[in-house]
Amino acid sequence: MEKCLLTIARHTLRGFLKPYKEERAGFLFGSKTGKILLIRRSRFYRGGVRQRSWITFPSDSIAVRRARQLAKKLHLNFLGFYHSHPEIGGEKSWGPSDADRIWLRTDSTSRIFMVVGIYPNSYNTSPTIQANNDGTLTCFCRGFSFRFNVHCKKHHRRSRLRIFAAKKRK
Repeated sequence: MEKCLLTIARHTLRGFLKPYKEERAGFLFGSKTGKILLIRRSRFYRGGVRQRSWITFPSDSIAVRRARQLAKKLHLNFLGFYHSHPEIGGEKSWGPSDADRIWLRTDSTSRIFMVVGIYPNSYNTSPTIQANNDGTLTCFCRGFSFRFNVHCKKHHRRSRLRIFAAKKRK
């Protein structure tokens, strides 16, 4: 499994396994080559206010400043944010909520936004990645399904998206 997806899966799983499930969030880093956005790395974000069914970033640009610092350190571009939608009470969600859509329209700092749905899965425990007909990716790992749903900003909608492991630096 790609390291980037595995990092996100581990982070969202920690929130899912809390006694009162918790949304998790982080940053996406990569590059743009022509019309292809390459997600190469992800890092979780400890800030913000989080609850079972929502997470907010600070109103000022603390999160964005932190993301840009990390991007510089990684020699990559800051592409956007991800956050999880843990299954709560049997409800599975991997699409953006109304609040997510508003944030996607008003956020001027990112090109993409990823929602990660997570729910138990007893029928496939081997680490595999599957492309779905709706454009999402599903990863099956350790008894859970992680559904990755990426949304591009309006001016990047014609971009194709790829997720790759970061190249090792020599």
